[in-house]
Order: sequence, then C-alpha cells, then structure tokens
Amino acid sequence: GAEARVEIDLSSATIGEKLRRAITQKVPVVLVVGDNDIENQSVGIRLRGSEDEERGVALDDATARIRELIARPDRT
Repeated sequence: GAEARVEIDLSSATIGEKLRRAITQKVPVVLVVGDNDIENQSVGIRLRGSEDEERGVALDDATARIRELIARPDRT
C-alpha cells in the first residue's frame, strides 16, 4: 500500500511563517489544525500549487482525499 511521511511543526513560528516554509520546501499537502478545528474535528487543507486553503474539512473527508492523492500514479 501507499505510505505518507508526516511532520508536525510545533515551533513557535506564526502560521504564516510555517506555511511559507512548507511552500518553499514544496510540501505536497499541508494540514492546518486550529482551536475551532479541534472542536469541530476538522482541518484546513492546502495543496502544493494552490493559492487557497480549504477550511473546515471534516477529518474523514481529509483522510480520504489524502489517500486518493497518495494512490495517484502521477504524484510527485
């Protein structure tokens, strides 16, 4: 089966700094979890190459989308 590498940034950097670092490092998928996300069991998703972040994505939906991306033969 397909595998994913996961890194968690618990540094004191701002969200903006963390996102800029992820973009610079060409991280394919960035999940952002804030206080509201914890309460609502959701995440924000930002895909490499996209300017927009989807907020409030249900955990099940996020998991399914990431699995689909991993399974794609053209993933980079």
